[in-house]
Amino acid sequence: DAAKVDGANGWHSFWKITFPMISPVIFYNLVLGVVFLFQYFTVPLV
Repeated sequence: DAAKVDGANGWHSFWKITFPMISPVIFYNLVLGVVFLFQYFTVPLV
């Protein structure tokens, strides 16, 4: 709400407020996905 009062539009408030708050979650999910993906590559080798 404070960003709207200061004149920020929807995209700017998402990029400067919401995205920095969810970026650690996105990074964690990306790393976890890559780890699980590499586990599938070892299955045919066993």
